[in-house]
Amino acid sequence: MARDDSAIEAAACAVTDARDRDDRAGEARALSTLGQALLNAHRVGEGRYICRQAEQLAVEVGDRDSDDQVLTVLGLNPKELDELASQDGSWRDFLLDSSEETQWFASFQDARSDEYYKSGFRSNVSYRADLFVELAVGFVTVKFLGPFAEAFATKLGESLGESAARAIGRIRLLRNHRHARTDLDVVLPESTRTTLVLPADFTDAARLAAIDLDLTAEDVRGAELHWDVGAGRWRSVKYALFRDGRALWAGSKAGNLAII
Repeated sequence: MARDDSAIEAAACAVTDARDRDDRAGEARALSTLGQALLNAHRVGEGRYICRQAEQLAVEVGDRDSDDQVLTVLGLNPKELDELASQDGSWRDFLLDSSEETQWFASFQDARSDEYYKSGFRSNVSYRADLFVELAVGFVTVKFLGPFAEAFATKLGESLGESAARAIGRIRLLRNHRHARTDLDVVLPESTRTTLVLPADFTDAARLAAIDLDLTAEDVRGAELHWDVGAGRWRSVKYALFRDGRALWAGSKAGNLAII
């Protein structure tokens, strides 16, 4: 295992341990360490997201040392921290800005062919007006999907025989804000991609069924999956008819039609 991966997994375990002990100050410090490990691995979007979580928690519990640790991770030295402490809070908002957590593209295809999608490493950021697809990678998916993303990654790690921290690094969330479609991609070993097209009403039933999916199964691995409300299950599809980003019907790999 690469050194960066080991540091990320150790820090993620420390976060879990602190949460289990209900040690919020310890969790803030562990999150800061995790953010540092992600930044060291050039996973900038994820690292900054985790650092923001650490900073917010440190402020909530009044842990100045943890707060300073996060800001140091983000590039401020002790002298700069002392100087900024005497100023208003606008500098903090600038430093902790979330604009680098995700990246924007013109299409799903552009997003999936970018280095950021493949590895989580930052590439050149574009600011064109026609960018509608927002891509979140790894830990940042928790920002949009909440505890579901963590539970999904934990179960995925179990099925692949790896840690939840490594498994969450396989997850990409693509949101087309123009067509109201959201895809949850899982990049499996050998670069096989399985996609869950998340319904607009992502119910508890759909979430639990997604967590229970065996993404290594032959009929699921590498497929596009849609939620079948009537059957209460995810179906593997080969093609689909869409209206406003929602699948109206789809053909399964076996060729059978399923109402979505």
